[in-house]
Amino acid sequence: AGDDFLKIEIYRSAIHNYREAAKMNIDNEAALKKVEECQALLNKENRAIYIIVAILVVAVAMIWIF
Repeated sequence: AGDDFLKIEIYRSAIHNYREAAKMNIDNEAALKKVEECQALLNKENRAIYIIVAILVVAVAMIWIF
């Protein structure tokens, strides 16, 4: 299931599924590597969101000021 969520970029669910797989010792190393991969992608996505929000805040402030 983790692979399916990763393919459609639902990283939190993918991480959850990979962690559950690791707990059950189903290819533990591979599952933990996938958790790291998903976490990196999620962090990248979050940074992009923060940048977009910051730009929108500045744009709204500029419009409001002028």
